[in-house]
Amino acid sequence: MNEQEFRTQLAQQGYGDPKTGAYDVGPPSDEHSHDFSVTGMVLDGTFVLTTAKGAQTLTAGETWILAAGTPRQEQAVGDGPARLLYRTK
Repeated sequence: MNEQEFRTQLAQQGYGDPKTGAYDVGPPSDEHSHDFSVTGMVLDGTFVLTTAKGAQTLTAGETWILAAGTPRQEQAVGDGPARLLYRTK
């Protein structure tokens, strides 16, 4: 999926304008959750998302959806930061 396709999909699902974020390569974040769902896409780099179901390694063009309240850890791995496009609902 490319960025424009992802933006179109978000709009069709009722999400507003997405935000961008970046994670520097380093240790995983502390486990945390939010009281809102998150859908996102990796624009650049490699992003590891770990939940009770295991670790999911995502690269450019890959997407994820997390339900509200899902405990998780987030981490950028590889040669450079992971740049993300995401939206909460």
